[in-house]
Amino acid sequence: MAAPEGSVTFNVRADTSFGDRIVLVGSGDALGNWNPCDGGVELTTTEKDYPVWKSPTIKLGKGAEYKYVRLKCDGDAVWEFDGGNRQISAEDLTQSSSIVVDDGFFGELLGDHFSYPEVLSKQVHRGSSFDRKPAENALQLVVVGDDVAAGHGAAGYKGWSAELGRLLNEQFGYGYSNVAEIGFNMQEALRRGLTELLPKPPPQVVVIAFSAELRWLANCPDWERQTICDNTIKAMAALVADAWDAGIMPVLAGFCPHESFEREQADLLRRADSEMRSLGAPVLDWLHALSPGGDKFGKWTDGLANCNLYPNTTGHQRMLASVNQSIFEPLKVKDLLMKRAAEMADVWRLCFQDGRGLEIHYCLARKEVQVSNTTQDVYELNPGWGEMQSSLAATFTEAPWTLRRGLYVRFSDDQEALFSLFLGDSGTLQSGGKVPAGSTVKLRLVDSKLQGLPAGSTKLFCDDNLQVVRTAEGRLQLFNQANCEYNVHPMWYDVRQATKAVQHGVYEDASGLPFRTAIISCHGLQSRVKVPAKSAVELCRVGDLKSIQQVAVLPLGDRCSTRTTSLADVADMAATGFEDMWNPDCLYYDGDVGRIFHRKWNGLSFAHEVEYEQGEDPIGNFAPIVERMRKRYTSRAARFEWACKNADSVLFVRTGVASRAEVSDLLSRMQQRYPDLQAKLLLISDQDTGEFSGLANVTHIRESFDPDRMYEDMNYWINCAHRFRGILEGVGITARNLYWCPNNLKEAEKELEGAAENGKKESGKESGLKATKLTSEIAKFSHANLYELHQVHIEMKFEKDSPKKETPAATGFL
Repeated sequence: MAAPEGSVTFNVRADTSFGDRIVLVGSGDALGNWNPCDGGVELTTTEKDYPVWKSPTIKLGKGAEYKYVRLKCDGDAVWEFDGGNRQISAEDLTQSSSIVVDDGFFGELLGDHFSYPEVLSKQVHRGSSFDRKPAENALQLVVVGDDVAAGHGAAGYKGWSAELGRLLNEQFGYGYSNVAEIGFNMQEALRRGLTELLPKPPPQVVVIAFSAELRWLANCPDWERQTICDNTIKAMAALVADAWDAGIMPVLAGFCPHESFEREQADLLRRADSEMRSLGAPVLDWLHALSPGGDKFGKWTDGLANCNLYPNTTGHQRMLASVNQSIFEPLKVKDLLMKRAAEMADVWRLCFQDGRGLEIHYCLARKEVQVSNTTQDVYELNPGWGEMQSSLAATFTEAPWTLRRGLYVRFSDDQEALFSLFLGDSGTLQSGGKVPAGSTVKLRLVDSKLQGLPAGSTKLFCDDNLQVVRTAEGRLQLFNQANCEYNVHPMWYDVRQATKAVQHGVYEDASGLPFRTAIISCHGLQSRVKVPAKSAVELCRVGDLKSIQQVAVLPLGDRCSTRTTSLADVADMAATGFEDMWNPDCLYYDGDVGRIFHRKWNGLSFAHEVEYEQGEDPIGNFAPIVERMRKRYTSRAARFEWACKNADSVLFVRTGVASRAEVSDLLSRMQQRYPDLQAKLLLISDQDTGEFSGLANVTHIRESFDPDRMYEDMNYWINCAHRFRGILEGVGITARNLYWCPNNLKEAEKELEGAAENGKKESGKESGLKATKLTSEIAKFSHANLYELHQVHIEMKFEKDSPKKETPAATGFL
């Protein structure tokens, strides 16, 4: 008698290129008799499911052997591995009339496959079938998490969480509920909110179980790995804090290994595992129970996984065995929650005192830190103060709901007081500042969503790391939650758009540090502001736009890729609007040196213009290259023109030997083209400075820079950059007065016209408020936009007394 047929759906995870297909082949007619091109079962995926590929339902009457094959778009067939085959047994087919086989990853076979009844695949919470009701007056535990928390990999989804719920129910009367979801991650949990994920009424204990969260380390670019780990710990800390805020004791499930992890990923895994133990919640230590030590740390112990990512039934049992059940003793949990509840009554907990007059308090209800200095001395709060750090860590250990991780900012008007500090792991200080004598300041937690801002404050920009706020008094505040310094500048399109809503003018703090000046015009932010890691800065308006003279720094033909050996050529190019620069009749390619040269200006040459990797042939078909150059250099010429007409003054910079006559000719021709231009020349060359004595508006520095060497020697490049910065500062150019030329001149022209129409223009500069446009309402920068705008303006006559807003051509670099 023939065995009854069973319905099977096969799943496998495979990274593919566009046009590739995944095919299932194996023994028997149903699996194509090992013929991938004629008879195999084709799998499909969707944008939501990828990289998981799924087969249609297949009827099998007996067990079978099989493999997956990747059919590439070029016709090649790539079998997943040599040697042994995958297998499905007749016993597998009897567990349910319809099953799903999860084969893990294409090309990887660690152990037996994982299969489960097909009906479970339609359930959001696959582990919920093991939920248990609490005994009378007993506690409730809920598991929130990912596939592993749901029981994926264990037979029938009866994983570690289901068995833990059973044990706690039998021993302590706990109720148990599993709301883990397949494919869920911590970022999504944060977005939805922890309390929204929990059943009502809320439990007393929540296990936050995202054990596979670091799986991305296996395939991501190496430069993204540290960021992934940092974001994971940051999200985990936020979920722990949310649990304490809701009056729930959090427990963290540890990380799982990954069979593809190499040494670097294993080190990051170990570091993340260590950091999670300082987040204010007990940890279920999976990692050391599932992974061997030594060189194989980070990989699975043999026999505990059915694929790279998931534990098998034995692995789930090992995880359960490693749980310290005393964590969940009801009396300990209740006592901890009672202590936390007592501090919600606006209580200020003393966290540190030095015995001389400096004290740090924390208020849980307000999420505020208070720093008091009753002495006549100025204190410096910094992470190197060991005594303070030990005291803060001890407070956090005793009461993990206090000293919540994050950035704390002063919202009072005391401009001399400490403005920000950052509390990190274990409640310790990660950034601080000076505490003036005889001062007391309160600093409030600022999260990435900017909840709880003072009345009148306006959120201008907000992402996970940087937030920009305008206070009721008109000050500009920038909050940096990241582990690195943030450069906030006009190239950051959304920030620039957001700052258009700020009153135009010059904003600074009192530090005197470089890059602490924000210049706001009708274009939005027009300067670079640096915000230290895990810190905040507050900039006050110190004057209108007339109070600062901005200088455009325009290099003249001294780039390595596009260079002009003759300053006379540069003068002629600039005086004629650069138009012959891309004239195809003047350009020719020299194959011996791999550069494009110019017939009119013999000293002008271009490198890197030919895209050989795209199959370009500069000898056989030069036209596409010239067309690309035309658009590129038209755009740069337009920006050069704009800077000359809109900056308060211009500093031309030239490196390389030049004659006195060439220098005089350059300044003379620039004055003829731009009659209102206030210009100077900085010449850096290895020649006698005396040759230029007596020339007005010329500064000569005897020095030599090698642009070719800069490409090859990073240390040389850094040294040159520092030296050049010193030279610029010597002629009065700093971050405070550097002119920033708009990138999108078409947009900039409209902004100037709008400012003029609104009566917000002062002596050629803008002031006042302007409504911010949404990002989607403004076209992004492109060379095509610049080219289109320049084409309009080169047809206009350059009249001597034309207003500055007339010409939108801006900073170009030759």
